[in-house]
Amino acid sequence: TDDVLNVFESIDIVSRKGKNCFTWNGLSNLQKTIQKLKYETISEGAPVKETSDRRDNSLGILSIKFLKLFFTAKDGIVTLEDAANSLIQAKIRRLYDVANILTTIKIIEKLQLPLS
Repeated sequence: TDDVLNVFESIDIVSRKGKNCFTWNGLSNLQKTIQKLKYETISEGAPVKETSDRRDNSLGILSIKFLKLFFTAKDGIVTLEDAANSLIQAKIRRLYDVANILTTIKIIEKLQLPLS
């Protein structure tokens, strides 16, 4: 549950009002949040890279960085392996957690890519 709330908070679906207290914002802010992330990614002008900031280990920060990868990805497709390589310190298991949460609320879609 904490993982889901951390991801939801990072994309403004919920807002933290206190310890273990959240307000539901709903999906209405989601489009604005995605556009803001896209703008930030394009403005930065470089692929998303992992930093050494200890805060970056949070699932919310990982969610934001994972979503930003889609804006710089060829054809808008990001594999979890590629994401793990880009976000050096991210454990692939945590990326699966993020991907599953984002898939559940239909922000991303899982695809079966042909083996190369």
